[in-house]
Amino acid sequence: SNASIDDLLSGTITSFVISAALGESTLVSLEDNQTVANITFTTFRDAFANETVDCVLWDNTFSDTTGGWRTQGCRLISVANSTVQCECSHLGTFAVIFSQPLSTTSDSNQALELLRRVILALVPVILLLAICLQVGALRSLKHGNV
Repeated sequence: SNASIDDLLSGTITSFVISAALGESTLVSLEDNQTVANITFTTFRDAFANETVDCVLWDNTFSDTTGGWRTQGCRLISVANSTVQCECSHLGTFAVIFSQPLSTTSDSNQALELLRRVILALVPVILLLAICLQVGALRSLKHGNV
């Protein structure tokens, strides 16, 4: 799969990071369908059902000058329990990223935030109502209307 930049930025590295290089020579990328590196990772945990599994390559020029993980040039071959197989058309630094769709995460967070706000708004109203009822009951007792 090809994750978006947002997915990769919110993803979690779930494997050891592995590097493969040829010393200080300049590397030329091959076509995406030519495999240079066939890597099998053992991840730290199994992927959850709603997570995307991506094979990624570190790119020093990605995201301005800070670098970042990208999927271009790497493809996922298989996922079985905590074993992930990747093929890449570059040498470099590789890892596996598990990421959750941002819309699912933000939708559930928005729902929880709305529920929290409703509860926080209701608590003072209920307390005020309870105080008013208590004061009314005390006044009725004082005047003997009970």
